[in-house]
Amino acid sequence: MVELWSERRCLAARCHIRDSWFGKAKGLLGRSGLAADEAMVLTRCRSIHTLGMRFPIDVIYANNDLEVVGLRESVVPWRSPRGFAKCRHIVEAGAGAIEQWQLAVGDRLELRRADDARNRA
Repeated sequence: MVELWSERRCLAARCHIRDSWFGKAKGLLGRSGLAADEAMVLTRCRSIHTLGMRFPIDVIYANNDLEVVGLRESVVPWRSPRGFAKCRHIVEAGAGAIEQWQLAVGDRLELRRADDARNRA
């Protein structure tokens, strides 16, 4: 399992990585929500849509260095939010995560294997 970190704090203890075309296409479809400690990372992805989804999400846009380049809060189902030019990866989280995590443009994210994260914290 992978964890999503920012600075010295764990944002999501359960982070799902989607790096295949099919995995990214399916994304969160069919799910009824995301837990507070859960997120999904879409690698090599510049935009998303919420067509067919059943719940709002927060969307975090990051560059190749996983530096946050844009944020969209509470994107409701059946929308296609505008992306950001420098975006290369996207993190999807439950609505309210951006505020709860106190994320801002310029923050750096990190993906850690769960066992590595416990050793470094």
